[in-house]
Amino acid sequence: MKLMQTMAGGAVGGAEEFFVRLAAAFRRVGIDQTIVTRANDTRGPRLAEAGIAPVELRFGGLFDRRTVPALAAEIDRTQPDVILSWMNRAASMTGKAVRKAAAAPVLIGRFGGYYDLKYYRDCDHLIGNTPDIVRYLVEEGWPEARAHFVPNFVSAVPGATLPRSDFGLPDGVPVMLAAGRLHRNKAFDVLLQAMKHTGDVH
Repeated sequence: MKLMQTMAGGAVGGAEEFFVRLAAAFRRVGIDQTIVTRANDTRGPRLAEAGIAPVELRFGGLFDRRTVPALAAEIDRTQPDVILSWMNRAASMTGKAVRKAAAAPVLIGRFGGYYDLKYYRDCDHLIGNTPDIVRYLVEEGWPEARAHFVPNFVSAVPGATLPRSDFGLPDGVPVMLAAGRLHRNKAFDVLLQAMKHTGDVH
């Protein structure tokens, strides 16, 4: 199977991090893939370290007239069986490129949030990284048979246990950790309110 992945993405973010991990994992197991992404000073070196040389396109806004035809040409050059597009802009522009290309790959859009389905109208399948996102897709009118749950993965390398005393934490009480960027979508405000109801938790 030949795979293409398209990612416009921001400078940082959870989807962007997972994209790099997944691309590197596919490379390690020998999947023939083409990566098409916006240039990024953080992702570029990490992809290169994994042995991946991405095709870099602008993935710009309304006045970007180059990305879609360039992407269509790349699709025809590499002839992928499947294209996995990440988030709104990449999915929308990849859909337009597939319509221009002579090749006819299966287009999959990946959801890490509750995005507007209008950007994914050219997709054949959608992936949600939580069951609730898949529920949302179906409730928004996407065919259930073409909505799939595929969770993210993280590095399996175990870390070293750190002494509680390093953080002023007493022994014998539960400790909670929330990881995520300080963005409204992560709902840390809800977490802070919920902490009032947890009892003896640090």
